[in-house]
Amino acid sequence: DDPCLEFDKRGLCKNGAWCTVDGESSDAWCNCRPYFSGVFCEVKTDHFCGIACDHGDCTFHEGDYHHYILNEGTPNERPFSYNSHYFQCKCHEGWDGQRCDYNI
Repeated sequence: DDPCLEFDKRGLCKNGAWCTVDGESSDAWCNCRPYFSGVFCEVKTDHFCGIACDHGDCTFHEGDYHHYILNEGTPNERPFSYNSHYFQCKCHEGWDGQRCDYNI
């Protein structure tokens, strides 16, 4: 089952945010729009980036995308089809994962 279906059904992601599922762990979270943060993107903030990158830098991409792009530019096997803007962590050397939280 897609955990984002429950997020969407309950309206958990606020302020134009959308749900994303981690392909490895199957965890779901809300991707916030610029200047919003919090678990459900419910908090207005002065920070542009909507996700926390533990050991990397957050970048914001505009436009369509069809695959979640991993750290080294390798497309994930699992397709996404959002027509929106999205944040992505660009990991520092020696770190990997969607939030740069895995030491490699």
